[in-house]
Amino acid sequence: MKKNIFKKFTAAACLTAVAATTLFTFASCETSYPKAEITVSFNDTDYTLKYELARKLAPSTVRHFIELADNNFYDGLCVHSYETSKWIAGGYKVAEGDDDTKLEEIDYFAAVKNFSLTQTVWASPNKENPTGTVYGEFSKNNYKVEGTGAWKQTYGSLSMFYTSKDAEDSVYVDRFDGNGQSYKPYKYNSATSLFYFYTSSSDSAASDNYCTFARLEEKSRDKFAKLLKAVSDYSSDAYGNDGFTEEKKLTANAGDPFETSSTVTAKVPKKAIVIKSVKIKKY
Repeated sequence: MKKNIFKKFTAAACLTAVAATTLFTFASCETSYPKAEITVSFNDTDYTLKYELARKLAPSTVRHFIELADNNFYDGLCVHSYETSKWIAGGYKVAEGDDDTKLEEIDYFAAVKNFSLTQTVWASPNKENPTGTVYGEFSKNNYKVEGTGAWKQTYGSLSMFYTSKDAEDSVYVDRFDGNGQSYKPYKYNSATSLFYFYTSSSDSAASDNYCTFARLEEKSRDKFAKLLKAVSDYSSDAYGNDGFTEEKKLTANAGDPFETSSTVTAKVPKKAIVIKSVKIKKY
């Protein structure tokens, strides 16, 4: 696979052009817990959810999410997989037409070519050929959080998600403490824009495989509960025992420099749950 990689990275070279400027911008005004607002639209009703982000615990992930939000990347995308305790979003939009289960994959790598993303993962040493993905800040990737440890998955929390990868390649990852680079498996450092809402009312231990980087503010718990109830009520009224989702094969990994385009099985909502906007309210 690696012999074909550098051709793909040629088009992505511009990702590094303004990375240093972006880094200095954030360093000058960042706080320990940035604030974000995510407005989710369902059945013609908007639900604005307020979050605090774990910059100290997951600095690379938080910075990546903020940079995507500031470029309006998430606006208009949808929940593409509706599972028992998680809603996965951030990579698909509903196609034109009357069928909410007909989705189109967003080519993340093409979309972010002109974004000012701060790069943390590289295909080669000496910070050459950025992948455009983000450092996997979770224990399976040998990332350790000192002190109180990583955040648990709690009601409404957000965790960075990534599709399963067959690629056995490794990449060079920037250590956030500035002490050089580490050589790590790409599959654990391949996250792009996907994330999931944790919908269970029971807290879960920090995931070994995914980084929980945002938690729902207390004042938004009622709003999140109303959203979940609206979806549940609509499902019961409109579909009854037929269920709210349709299992579909979706294309995945479009443009990934290491992974060939593939398919994933998703439980697609029959009525779209749309991320109307993601706004950073405090840096």
